[in-house]
Amino acid sequence: MEKRLRNYYQYLKLIDANDVALESKSLWDNKIWKQIQIFQHERFIHLVVTALFSIFFILSFINVYLNVSWLNALLFLILMIVEIFYIKHYYFLENYIQKIYQEYDRLVDTDFYQYYK
Repeated sequence: MEKRLRNYYQYLKLIDANDVALESKSLWDNKIWKQIQIFQHERFIHLVVTALFSIFFILSFINVYLNVSWLNALLFLILMIVEIFYIKHYYFLENYIQKIYQEYDRLVDTDFYQYYK
């Protein structure tokens, strides 16, 4: 997903709205907005998974605090490592989707729309 998101962001950066020859404004809007919706869905799913793993991580910390054993400590460490990677990936998704919003706004704010009014 990271590669796809990076590639799509680079694609949007290369688009010059004044030079793009598309069939219609609605086709152009639908194509870009559909991709944004896909990325938003991915971001939402990762938010839910990250939140659930955070809850499990906190519960495992409490479990280690109350019942000190190497199995509880191992579970805590595994959940901590997984949570770090989930947070890193969610941070990446959030930042790149914000960049895609900015590129979309840049394209919308240009004179591109004057040709299709």
